[in-house]
Amino acid sequence: MPYESIKHHQQSPITAREIEVLALLAIGLNNEQIAEKLGISEKTIDNLLASIKLKTRLTNRVLLAFYSYGKGYVSEAAIKSAMRAHREEKKP
Repeated sequence: MPYESIKHHQQSPITAREIEVLALLAIGLNNEQIAEKLGISEKTIDNLLASIKLKTRLTNRVLLAFYSYGKGYVSEAAIKSAMRAHREEKKP
């Protein structure tokens, strides 16, 4: 990707769709689950995450989850609820 394109990407705001992806990532969903929830392909999720990483200069899902929480894209209550649901799924 040419330098100017990268520079432009880093200065672009996070889109509403990217915020949706970040919020779902922050509650622990994988790309397949996010794609299913949003009704889009996994490849689109990959592309959105690549765009988000360029814009935020963050390199992994953990950092993106913290970023999402810090920006208020996902609430503490939503994270706790997702954790409870995940625990319930694991029960026999």
